[in-house]
Order: sequence, then structure tokens, then C-alpha cells
Amino acid sequence: MIRAFALTLLASFACLAADFTGVWKMDPAKSDYGLLPMPDSVTLDVKQTGESVEMKFAQEGGRAPAQYTHKYSIDGKESVNELLGNQMKTVASKQGESLKFSSTVNYRGRDLRIADTWTMAADGKSMVYKRNIAAPELTIDVTMTMLKQ
Repeated sequence: MIRAFALTLLASFACLAADFTGVWKMDPAKSDYGLLPMPDSVTLDVKQTGESVEMKFAQEGGRAPAQYTHKYSIDGKESVNELLGNQMKTVASKQGESLKFSSTVNYRGRDLRIADTWTMAADGKSMVYKRNIAAPELTIDVTMTMLKQ
């Protein structure tokens, strides 16, 4: 009986994703933008409650300054946001200590697939934000180490 309870308890903890709520700033020394120019700064302001995440993104430098707010359902249901004036559809889900986002957007007549993974460090003070952008003619990989403020 105790063994069954312990196994059930362990299984329930395994289903919990990390809580990414907070302000996160990119550590440029531990980040890699691949083919893209490294921005001067990237800040994420994340609010995670239940089955939803709101992310305010701000970037200075790099290709161009950018600022937007996206809201996601993280229970596998589709969310719709705007990216650079285009409709972006995303399915997001919790997977252990990670959140995974799979998005599609048509940008300048090209269909792009964007796969993002946020993985929390064990101490909760940093996360790795990986992004893969797949376009018909190329693929770009970006890895940002984000530090909790």
C-alpha cells in the first residue's frame, strides 16, 4: 500500500512542469545565435498560471529591435498570436522541466516552422531557451541562456 502511494506520488511530480514566472535576461557569453547577429539584450517577462503562459519579449540590437506579447495555452490546445504582423499558430505543452512550443507562421510568402523549448535549470535561476526556425531554404538554430532577475 505504501509502495503504491509512493509510486503515485512520484508519477504526479513527474508530470509537473517548472514554473517559468519571472523576468529573464539573456547571458550573451553563454548564448549562440548561429547565423543571426547576436542582439545586445533579450528580456523575457513571463507569467505562468495554471495552463497558460504570457510572455513579454523585448530585444535590443541584433537584426532589429523587437517587442511583443504572446499568450499561450500550455495544455496542447492551439493558441493564436501575431508575429511581425502575421498570424502565428502555436501548440504548447509541458514536458517535465521544459515547456515546448511548436509554431507555424507565413512570413513574406514563406511558411516557417518555429520550435521553441524552454528548459529550467535544477536551481531555478537559469533556463536554456532553444529555438529552431525552419524555412523552405534554410534552418536556423538559436540557443539563449537566460538568467532569472
